[in-house]
Amino acid sequence: MQQKLTRSVLRSAAVLTICVTLKLATPHKAKAVEFEPLTDLQTGIGFTTVLTLGPEDPDPGSNADGCIYAVHGGNGTVHRICFDAAKSVTSNDVVIDLTGGVNNVLGIAIDPDSDPIPPGEIHLYLAYAPDNNAPFQGRIARAVSSDGGISYAVDELFITGLGRSSFDHQTNGLDFGPDSCLYIAQGNNSNTGYDVDHAESRLSSAILRACFKDASGAVNPAFDGDCGAGNTQQACDVEVYASGLRNPFDIVWHSNGALYNSDNDANDGFRDTCGGEANNFGCPCQLITVEPIGDEINRIEQGKYYGSPNPFLANPFGLQCNGGSDGGDFCVVDGDCAGGGLCEDLSFLCTDSVCGDPVQCLYFGDGVPPPTPGEDPNGIYVAPINQSVGSTLDGIAEYRSRFENRFAGSFCSDWNGNLLVTGGPGALRRYSLSADGQSATHEGTAHLNGASGLDVVVGPDGTIYVADLNGGKVAYLEPLTQGDPTAPDFFLFCDAGAEAGAWDPVAEFPSGPASLPVDRSDIATTSLEIGGSDYLFVFGQQGTNEVLRYDVANDSWSSSNDIGTPGAPPNPPFPLNGPPTSNHKAAITFNDDIYIIGGINPFDHDTWTYDGLSDPAPNHGSHIGCNGSTQNCTGADHQGTITDNGLNVGAVAIALLNNQIYIAGGLCNTTGTGSVNCTCDGVVGGTGGNCGGNLSPGENTDRAFRYEPGTDDWFEIASMPIAVDHAAGAAFGGKFYVFGGRQCGQNTACEGRDDTQIYDPASDTWSLGAPMPEGCAGMGAAQVMNNRIYVFGGEGGSCTGTSVQEYNPLTDGWRIFDTPPGQMPDAH
Repeated sequence: MQQKLTRSVLRSAAVLTICVTLKLATPHKAKAVEFEPLTDLQTGIGFTTVLTLGPEDPDPGSNADGCIYAVHGGNGTVHRICFDAAKSVTSNDVVIDLTGGVNNVLGIAIDPDSDPIPPGEIHLYLAYAPDNNAPFQGRIARAVSSDGGISYAVDELFITGLGRSSFDHQTNGLDFGPDSCLYIAQGNNSNTGYDVDHAESRLSSAILRACFKDASGAVNPAFDGDCGAGNTQQACDVEVYASGLRNPFDIVWHSNGALYNSDNDANDGFRDTCGGEANNFGCPCQLITVEPIGDEINRIEQGKYYGSPNPFLANPFGLQCNGGSDGGDFCVVDGDCAGGGLCEDLSFLCTDSVCGDPVQCLYFGDGVPPPTPGEDPNGIYVAPINQSVGSTLDGIAEYRSRFENRFAGSFCSDWNGNLLVTGGPGALRRYSLSADGQSATHEGTAHLNGASGLDVVVGPDGTIYVADLNGGKVAYLEPLTQGDPTAPDFFLFCDAGAEAGAWDPVAEFPSGPASLPVDRSDIATTSLEIGGSDYLFVFGQQGTNEVLRYDVANDSWSSSNDIGTPGAPPNPPFPLNGPPTSNHKAAITFNDDIYIIGGINPFDHDTWTYDGLSDPAPNHGSHIGCNGSTQNCTGADHQGTITDNGLNVGAVAIALLNNQIYIAGGLCNTTGTGSVNCTCDGVVGGTGGNCGGNLSPGENTDRAFRYEPGTDDWFEIASMPIAVDHAAGAAFGGKFYVFGGRQCGQNTACEGRDDTQIYDPASDTWSLGAPMPEGCAGMGAAQVMNNRIYVFGGEGGSCTGTSVQEYNPLTDGWRIFDTPPGQMPDAH
């Protein structure tokens, strides 16, 4: 959803392109994951089943306001409830009213590509079923607003013919995936595969996927959403993504790239006898000798089976009634279809990868042994990652801030990535995920203040909203103000990149920070907290060793050329003389020290440190590639072939990883002192292949190093696959990432590369990840936020310079947010 993302991205990008890392705290914004008492947002809605956050932005200066869409699931009315930053409701209007009496609405989602600013459109989707008199009454309605959410035009039959049991299983939760497709939680038509009234079908007991958009994001006119109606099934463009879910109530695409769902387990005594089942389809009716223990949380993988039988998917060649009043029933001849339907072979419907797998005859749950190889020949069964003893699980959401809001000042928390799950309707509880996302631990209901309901969503300010079914209302938990960052469950409203320590001046100063006192370009920046206050330092303008310092709290700049002495104004002190007068240096902060490395114009091989507390000038450390105590550049194996006075290099990619500083690539000096070290592929000024090869001062190098701050020692690591300079570096998950850069040498702007180069310290090896959507150079440091890495702006050839490129290191996938001036960004 494109909410609260206007000029902030462009303005943040301009700053971040020169930033390496920043370590800033904003105590006035600190909060903890403890909440104010549960408070009503809006009462009088009625049978409140599901809700979602709208993309509307009533106040661009606040993350606490917005609009909630809440559904009266019994009559199909959708309330649009808008509220200000104080959570006071400013409007409550019914904007959609489905026809057809009782509608049983149990799913709602808004397309994240929606643009709420007229003449843009909001696209809203509802999952519902008119009644339980036929097995294929499940539907998806599509509603479109062209006036910012005030009114909607509704297509109630956008997708039809989905499952509906004779009791309370139907088409449930909805969510859009990273592929821009709509994912649908679809209950089964029976209890666990066998029922005397309603048979299973291709599209029941599953997570479904509907990919209906064309390249422009509009509905593809060729999309066929007519999967049948009433008691009739037919071919359509909805596919089975994963099967074996008994009654998956809700789904959520997590920031780790995985899909999670809540699934209602079987009822006690769910199959004590067999006989008269509507759809055996060649599967034996499996008597269950154990009782189910509780609802499940599953990590959904495409093509997998989760333990609740669907005999039709196990054997799609069985005959069944189609049409009449008994659609889906198993049959042998037309006469078996007493309701007037035809006995047909509907196996042509089953084109999904899960079709024809025998494991789908069988029930597996707690107490039932996992399938044997003979029962599961293709190994598609997956057990739940958590099963809740004696509890019901329904609505599910991830506690996190959306990408679109991070740039306006959103929240970071040690709860980020946890799952919040409601209980049917019952107490809201929290589950933490393992690092690999493959298991979930129940953390209980602590801090959740008795919140309960059937559905849950999280706002961009950390507020939790619940659909209180029995109370007929929407209630919320707002984070409780707490200023102690050392407290348990510390909660922080953070600016762009705060999880990695970056600073967004827009959040601090909406009108923009004070301008630099002098022109500066090709500089290195980093930050340091001194005496509880935050300062930004600027190093490396060609021709001067002046240092500029920005006081965040007072929005003011000062210069090392200012008259003053250490300990006197400007106080606290900062370098009165900076490092040598080269530019394109690299800077990074670690353990309250600033490290300034290398540079060009002229080329530099030095490592400088500054502690920010007492040093009148930076301290000279080791040369790049050398031993700190002896400046020995030749004696140790890990220093490779570095000789003479170290490597003269600038415009490197840099990151802090495992308390060590890593640099890679850059421009190095092919003439004069130290030129023998300026190699690519082992050759000075190496040409061709993965080297630039211009054989002039300022050549690309593929050499890479790590620096140990504690000993002032440099160690050479494996060379990069592709020699680049002006690339963006970042650390994530124990690895060093290098994005883009250029290869034309001589500090000349040219086509930006799209390479993703990944260094693994454990094996001292590099690998290549997925290429960037736009090849760019000169992006400064990449920023890590919310399990993603972001690359801002850039230059060179096809690089637009305004895009924000998002990389998911967990899935090796990219998204790009294009932001033409004055427009909202579009994600691709």
